Order: sequence, then C-alpha cells, then structure tokens
Amino acid sequence: MTIQNMQSNVRIDARQAGEILGVTAYTVRRWAKAGELPCLRYPSGRLYFRRADIEALLTPVTAAAPTSHDAPTSPSVTEVSDLVTAV
Repeated sequence: MTIQNMQSNVRIDARQAGEILGVTAYTVRRWAKAGELPCLRYPSGRLYFRRADIEALLTPVTAAAPTSHDAPTSPSVTEVSDLVTAV
C-alpha cells in the first residue's frame, strides 16, 4: 500500500470534517444522515469520514439546478464546494 493510499483511507470525525469544509460538525452529520456524504458508523453510533471523501468535496463540481423546494437552513455539500472553489 502506498503512502497516498494510506492517507486517503485516514478516518476523521465530524468536527475535523467540518473544519476542513468550513461548516459545523452538526452540518456534516446532517449531510451524512441525508446520504449526501459517505460515512462509516461505528457500533458506538459515532460517525467517521474518509479524509479523501471530504477533500473530494473541495474539488470543482458542476452544481445542480436549484429546485423549487424551500431553502435549506444550512448550505448543502454542493454549495460549500462551490463556495470553496470560488475563493
């Protein structure tokens, strides 16, 4: 296993993922619960995330068209990714 592969499999908690993405741990957990962010749930109930999955959100993606639903109370994964790439 290469160092790059080992680093991509590093697991981080919701707080660390939030720090990388610039959102709160609550938002990261909400995204995971909604299925927008892949996670690992340990028997204790704690959520962990692959660092590579979190960092992949920081790469440019094509934003989906807005829907007519009510506006969310916090930004979606795509919105954060778009904001990060705009900086």
